[in-house]
Amino acid sequence: MTLGSGAILASASDEQPVDSDMFVFQQEPVVEEPTQDPTEDPTAEEEPVSPPAETEPTVEPIVEPVDEGEPAPVEEPVEAPPAEDPEFDILAPPADPSELANDEGMEASRDIVALAVGVPLGDPGERQTKLIVRAGGSRTGAGNATQTVSPLPGVTYQFYRTTTSTIAGGTLAGECTTDANGECGIIVDIAPSTTGSQSRSFYAVPTGVPAGWTAPTSFTEVANNYRFSSGLISTTASAAARTVTIPRQFNSTVTTPRWANVRANNPLPDQCGIDIALVMDLSNSVTDDAALLAQYKQSANGFVTALTGTPSRIGLYTFATNAPANGANNVGLPLTSVSSPESAAPITARINAWGDTPENIQGGTNWDRGFHQVAESGVSYDIVMFLTDGAPTFHRNQQGTGNSTSIAEVNEAIHSANAVKAMPGQPAIIAVGIGGAAFTQAATNRLSSISGPNEGVDFVRSNFEDLEQNLRDFATENCGGTVTVTKQTVDENNEIIDPTAAGWEFTASTAGSYLETPGTGTLVNQLIVETTEPDGNFNVGVNFDAQPTAIRPVTFVETQQDGYEIVPQVFNGQSANASCFVNGQQVPVTNSGELGFTVNVSAQGIVSCLVQNRILPVDASVTVDKEWIIEGESVANGDQPAGWNAQLTLTGPEGAAATNQGWGVTRTGYTEGDTVTINETTSGIPQACTVSAAVTAVNGETLIEPASLAYLATLAAGDNTYTITNTVDCVQTLVLTKTVSNGPAVPADWTVSGTPLEGAPISGAGTVTGEVDADTPYVLAEADNAAGPSAGAYSAIYVPTDDGWVCTEEASGETVTPVDGAVSVPLGGTVDCEIANETSQLTLLKFVDDPQGISAQGPDSWQLTAAASDSPVVPGLASPAPVTGSEDPAAANTVWVRPAHTYTVSEETTGTNELAFIQRGIQRYIGDTPENPDHTNSAHWVDVTTADIQVDAGASEIYRFVNEPIPPIDIPITGGTGAGVYLSFGGGLLGAALLVAWRHRNRMDKAA
Repeated sequence: MTLGSGAILASASDEQPVDSDMFVFQQEPVVEEPTQDPTEDPTAEEEPVSPPAETEPTVEPIVEPVDEGEPAPVEEPVEAPPAEDPEFDILAPPADPSELANDEGMEASRDIVALAVGVPLGDPGERQTKLIVRAGGSRTGAGNATQTVSPLPGVTYQFYRTTTSTIAGGTLAGECTTDANGECGIIVDIAPSTTGSQSRSFYAVPTGVPAGWTAPTSFTEVANNYRFSSGLISTTASAAARTVTIPRQFNSTVTTPRWANVRANNPLPDQCGIDIALVMDLSNSVTDDAALLAQYKQSANGFVTALTGTPSRIGLYTFATNAPANGANNVGLPLTSVSSPESAAPITARINAWGDTPENIQGGTNWDRGFHQVAESGVSYDIVMFLTDGAPTFHRNQQGTGNSTSIAEVNEAIHSANAVKAMPGQPAIIAVGIGGAAFTQAATNRLSSISGPNEGVDFVRSNFEDLEQNLRDFATENCGGTVTVTKQTVDENNEIIDPTAAGWEFTASTAGSYLETPGTGTLVNQLIVETTEPDGNFNVGVNFDAQPTAIRPVTFVETQQDGYEIVPQVFNGQSANASCFVNGQQVPVTNSGELGFTVNVSAQGIVSCLVQNRILPVDASVTVDKEWIIEGESVANGDQPAGWNAQLTLTGPEGAAATNQGWGVTRTGYTEGDTVTINETTSGIPQACTVSAAVTAVNGETLIEPASLAYLATLAAGDNTYTITNTVDCVQTLVLTKTVSNGPAVPADWTVSGTPLEGAPISGAGTVTGEVDADTPYVLAEADNAAGPSAGAYSAIYVPTDDGWVCTEEASGETVTPVDGAVSVPLGGTVDCEIANETSQLTLLKFVDDPQGISAQGPDSWQLTAAASDSPVVPGLASPAPVTGSEDPAAANTVWVRPAHTYTVSEETTGTNELAFIQRGIQRYIGDTPENPDHTNSAHWVDVTTADIQVDAGASEIYRFVNEPIPPIDIPITGGTGAGVYLSFGGGLLGAALLVAWRHRNRMDKAA
């Protein structure tokens, strides 16, 4: 294919843009400055041998020469590529020897090194140099700073010696062939003289390459300048300085370059429907001119439009100084279908968004990175179309001057172009040079080095005015005279469901045998074709060889699939079974029966047709079942704990909002493809339970990963069944609390506990909270806590209240009555149980009824005691300590006693009481001022008939012992009756009093 040549628009101006077609040579430095030997015969040069074809003296543009005393940089180890075909393509022999410049003082036949493979071992001898050349093929590293390139074995190089750092002329010094590492070399004398310091330069010329490769010969308009020089080497330099590897270091990024060779281009695919990478130059020379940029983008869009409707795909890439070109809008686009205008729209939108780079320095031309980004993408293409309007001015990570072209830019671009050719799918490169500079010899040399030697096939040149038509011509090269049919499916509202529906069968037919059989090209009058992935289309070729100007009607009839109907397409008020476009313009279509259509096809026409089918409504229904998993056990719906509820809701049909639905009850009225939101609400489940609700089965198939609610279901035809499983895990809590109503003890003086028949109990001092098993009886108990604050000293004088353990379910507030002393906690519930203990208070008083003051003894002459009975036996119960008699209640005469337990009260004098006191009785206080009892008010006191007393739980009682003195008998001192008589009478009275007292005590003891 040859694109239109166009016209040269303009010649280069004096001030070139940053990506101009300029290139620079720079003089090679001397490795060690030579000293002229006055004895050297200037005419004693070697006889010249056949030199390279060109004799014009030029110099290789090396950027950073190797200094004396430093070894040449060593190439990073690279894995050798698969062995190439051992055949060689021998380059043209050197030109006429008469064109050579003689190397002064050298003998013609002296020290020419024979052909060798690889690099000779050891250092160069005295006054010798070791020359090594590295040959490379495809770039294999990643990133913009890699210099890793696959080695290329089997390249033959000849080395020429010159007196100056030229890359032409001189005498043949030797030759070698690269080994598996892509390297070879020679060791040769630097100069003929054996004394004195002399300097010579060497350059290499490739004379043979492996099959499938060519060696570039020129990177500018100057012929045969694609050569690398060693620079001047002095005979007196160190062995390291006399060991030189070429190409030498380009810059800090490419420190060990390899001599690029051009991989043969891959053939162009002969088919309609290809994957194309469109790589576009966005350097300053394009983007600085708004009109030129608009024309450039219009040309690219024209190319996309021309391919629209074909089974092709396009990926977009940009480059300038970097790749992609700097600028937020200058990014590329992944491989995108152009099978329909809708699918192609993102490509044209992206192209239209491209503009200039943010900074001028970013607007250079980096062919190397332009190609390398495609190779790094890993995408398989059929064709990589590379559009550029200038020569490369940068390589790698912005290495280069930006306004001139050196051999380094071209060398690195070749490596990256080779990497593209070596990609899976083996894409063909089409290099498109644009603008006036594209028609120079320099452009021809460079474009062919990144693609191939054949203009019109490997590379083309065009001016901007003709670019759009040239690109359109390329698009129609293989797609002209073809029909691409794309299938889409839509819903009842004509909304597209599948824009690229595969698997639809059509029958194509013509009046004669004009249809080309795919793969063979055999002409037939009928073909069975089918839409395929990924674009949901097929392409049919129509033959026009015999009649290039003919118009051939082609009929397509689809095989209708169940559940679909064809959708009429309207054009100019007419309805047809398809809409068709020829070269982007819609054309009339004639129906052929209910399912077919006929379209006219010409040799130059790219025909694309769209056929849509609507899915017919199919009845569908929804049934949702419920399952429970409670504490790891499966529970049928309805058997979950009372009050636990889950309410199902469904949306639809016909877009209705969510409403309640019964579990296991089928809801109808849906159609296939409808979406339904399935959800539920739960109630009555305790807060201490975690509920996880998910769809666990769809249409009888258990889901590997349950789907959370709300669940959006797309319905198939017929009944759609779903199962929602509620997984419930609960925590039950039992809280035991001890309270003390009165007295000296505290709750921690008791240990409260709950013990199940099986499993671990819960217990604690005073109070405890623990997790328990659901619906499991826990026996409640309390016990003395010897480690409590009172060390168990008081617990024996306490008894539980009459209510015992009082339990309440926390959530409902309802009372939970222990059964046989045990309580159960419902699933997810919390039960609070409390037991209150109380004691009793006893105050003992002493009242001496002596209104006449007969005796001087007071209440404190007595000790009062309450002795605890040992029936029944109460562990730890002890009698309180005796108290000193007093008429007034106080802490000193008040003791705590066990409620409803018998205590025997008694009194005992503490001194030498007079015998004239009798105990009149024991009394209990019933007055209303216990803090200050009135001993003189008999209404406040009641006699008790026994010394054994009990105090009710929680009560406070006051008892007193009442004693009175016996009045003394006065005996006269003088006169009257004799003393003996009175003594006898007084003794009788005293005996009578004692008898009365004894009888009174005896009655009280018997009553007890």
